[in-house]
Formats: sequence, structure tokens, C-alpha cells
Amino acid sequence: MRGNRHERKEAPAISATSNHPPLSTHGELPHSTHLTGSRTSVALTVIAPSRNEEESVGLLAAAVRRALPDGDYELLFVDDSDDTTPIVLENLSQQPELHVRFVHRTRGPSRWGGLSGAVADGLQSARGEYVCIIDADLQHPPEKIPELLNAACASDADVVMACRYMQGGSSEGLDGPVRLLFSLGCKWIAKLLFPRRLWGVRDPLSGFLLVRRHITESAKLRPIGFKISLELLIRCPRSGLVEVPYRFRRRARGSSKADFRVGTLFLKHLWRLRFS
Repeated sequence: MRGNRHERKEAPAISATSNHPPLSTHGELPHSTHLTGSRTSVALTVIAPSRNEEESVGLLAAAVRRALPDGDYELLFVDDSDDTTPIVLENLSQQPELHVRFVHRTRGPSRWGGLSGAVADGLQSARGEYVCIIDADLQHPPEKIPELLNAACASDADVVMACRYMQGGSSEGLDGPVRLLFSLGCKWIAKLLFPRRLWGVRDPLSGFLLVRRHITESAKLRPIGFKISLELLIRCPRSGLVEVPYRFRRRARGSSKADFRVGTLFLKHLWRLRFS
């Protein structure tokens, strides 16, 4: 589970730079609960940002365990919930076979950047050579994680995108034709604004991707909203990008967070990336 260019090495405690209050020397996020789990190196960190996903996080933890039976991974939840999700995560973190660590970002400034900010905070505490970003609501299939990792190792690419818009992929999880058109429109706006970085990427707004962690270490991440992939593709240096198809699932539990505000945040994010 390692790339061809880099030998496995101990991962540093702090791994990405973001424009928000720094971690303390104990690896705690401001205004947050303690980050659980020991501090040893693993091959893969799976980061799952969550918000009010009490019904899904346990299912995700079990599915990731089935997908990665060798256990050389950690599942890191960065949680912005106001329901009982933190209690569920605490219980999951007490089951060693699930490899769960988590931090709960309390309401207020610590929830900077929304879902994308949660991922950026997770990158600061990730200890894997590779990092896979996945939604906590099970619309991204955890069984695809080994394929993403294998693609990274086989190609030596720094980024592997799970792609809805290629043969073998599907966007069926989008709620109806209006949301599909909105998704495609956002994709082409992003590609037109950043042709050098995005033109050859078929699904630049996919939230399901894997990156080599070291490419995030020097990046000044300032995401807002839900499109962390856009932030990483624009701001992080990379050598090689490949895409693998996946089927974006319909949500099985909970409710979608997509609304008019999500579209507004996307446009603000584009503006910030284009003129920063």
C-alpha cells in the first residue's frame, strides 16, 4: 500500500496548512473535543466529514473495515453535528477493530469552512501516506477505496479522482434532473475558470478522491462550502492524476445538505480561488 517514489515514513502530527487557528501542541482543534486515538503511522487515512449523520457513521465504519481488511488504515471523522453523532463516534472509537478516530467541532468559529473546512482540519491530523476523502452518508461507496489506492500505487499519481462522468460511472445519487444540470453547470464553470489545472479532469467536483498526503503539506487551504476537491486540485502541487469510475449512490439515511446556500458558497469559493 505504498507509492513507487516514496518509502514509508513516520507521518508528522501536523500535515497541512490552513488559514484558521492552529492546532495546539497536543493536536487539539480550537473549541473542540480531544482527537481520539494513538499517534502511529498508517498507510491510509480515510477522512469522513460528518454533520448529523448518527444513522450512517456506524455503517460507514463497518463498510470501511470490510473494504480494508488488512487494517493498515485509520478512519478519521471530523464532525460538525448538533445531534447524537458525537456519542455514536465515541462508542465507535472504543472498538479497536474499526480504527476510528474523531474530533467534534463545536458550533462557532471552529466550524470554519463547512464540510471543506472539516476536511482541511482532518488533513492536519492525518497520519497516512495517502488520504482518501469520503462522504459519511454512504453515497460514496467505501468498497471503491482499495481501487483508488491501487490506482495511485500503479500509476504513481499524486491524485486519484473517483469519477461519475466516465464509462462505468453514474450520477444517479443526484436528486433529479435539476440537481444534475446544476452539477454539470458548476463543473464546466470551474473548468473554464481554471483550464490549466482542470481541463483534463472529467469530474473535478467529485468529493470522493485520494491524494498523497505530502502534496497538501505546503498548501494554504482556505476552502468554504462543500467542494474540497476543487480546493485541493487548484492549490496543491501534483505529479499525475488519474480517474476511476464510480456510481454515486442515492442517500439511504438522513437528509441531503444541498440547498441554495450550497450554490452560493460554491460561487464564493470560485471567486476566492480565482482572485487569491
